[in-house]
Amino acid sequence: MVPNNGPGPDPQYAYPYRERIIPSWAAGLLAVALPAAVILVLQALRVIRSFWDADAALFGVATAVLAASAFQVVLKWAVGGLRPHFYDRCRPDVSLASSGTGTGTGTGGGGGGGGGTGYQGIMYTTAICTRGHWGLAAGDSSSSDSDLRDAVASFPSGHAASVFAGMLFLALYLNAKFKVFGPRAVPAAAWGLGLLVLLPLLAACLVCASLVVDHSHHGRDLVAGAAIGMRK
Repeated sequence: MVPNNGPGPDPQYAYPYRERIIPSWAAGLLAVALPAAVILVLQALRVIRSFWDADAALFGVATAVLAASAFQVVLKWAVGGLRPHFYDRCRPDVSLASSGTGTGTGTGGGGGGGGGTGYQGIMYTTAICTRGHWGLAAGDSSSSDSDLRDAVASFPSGHAASVFAGMLFLALYLNAKFKVFGPRAVPAAAWGLGLLVLLPLLAACLVCASLVVDHSHHGRDLVAGAAIGMRK
């Protein structure tokens, strides 16, 4: 986690912590509520007049988002990984490992001589985190363990998984109804409706972009999350 020898912390985990531009609840709401709203509006405007069509579509989008979310939660629990702002939320103090408390093994060994573990003793557990962040002093009691657990749960992106599941479903639904792309495409509808069909995917990409801007995820987290969402 923190090298004993070398130039210092890995820069990819040293970005400053920022509040998420799009919170988790907002991403989940967007993934389900926007497709549902579009489906219901099309029914209300009598563009598509079928109760069973709306029922199947609403059930489909809910199932897609829930399946993608469940899959990424299991994978995040099994794999995880450090977020780009990990060091800022952890505020590691290597001296805490000198007695062995930082290794998580209670041995205090490590080839590096500083209480680490693994090759040359350069690896530590989160036991050396002081959990000071958001400008708080190191060791401040308001820095909770849940914050630290979130900082080591980077892979895959739950935002990307849920949003891509919902937005891809919506894009496919619109394409199926307006026949913009595919062998039965209507040439006259190619431009205006084509943009309409692609807008949900653009929205999903913008959500993912916000997670890079606010230092919540690495690119690999977003690609994996999007792949999960599109597979569902």
